[in-house]
Amino acid sequence: MKFLIAPIIFALSVIGVAEAQQIVGRTIVDGETVILYSDKTWTYESPAEQGCTKLDANFSFCPATNQWSSIATGNPQITAAYRYDARTYGMLIAEPLGLNDGVNLTSLAEVVLTQTANLLEIPRNELLILESEDVLVQDVPGLKLSYAVDVNSIPIVYTNTIVVRDSSSIQIMTYETGSQLTERHKEINAEFIDAVQFD
Repeated sequence: MKFLIAPIIFALSVIGVAEAQQIVGRTIVDGETVILYSDKTWTYESPAEQGCTKLDANFSFCPATNQWSSIATGNPQITAAYRYDARTYGMLIAEPLGLNDGVNLTSLAEVVLTQTANLLEIPRNELLILESEDVLVQDVPGLKLSYAVDVNSIPIVYTNTIVVRDSSSIQIMTYETGSQLTERHKEINAEFIDAVQFD
């Protein structure tokens, strides 16, 4: 059952609006690593990114521990997914839409919650919001939402931190089996958020 949760959650979590600038490869040019993007642009990988995984042009994932292992999503709308343990996972969804496009924290949060309710085939007002708070992620304002859902009779708690920048947005989310937002989940979520580094 431990690997059953991730596929179910991936189906529920695809709430993307547009596809972000994806990394399509890396190569070595004159002894330096070059990152190739889907829009046919490239950048040099900086030495500061060593120990980090650059996920798109706007951010990298730099975990403080080896507890987070990358897992395949099978879904191109999910930028990256990680497994913490048999009951806890993390996911990043980046989009090339931001404040300059009229997207803000409130509007993106409403899209996330509405899409979640639609995928579960329940009215939006039946989605159980456990917590909602304004946060700062590397000095960028964000909105952290924790909500409980029932997927095929399996209770799941999400904590989804939404950050909207000038030309991009990201959902930084952790989720685990259970019906309550635990202190353990909050600690793991804080660690996951700290691992995201904006470029």
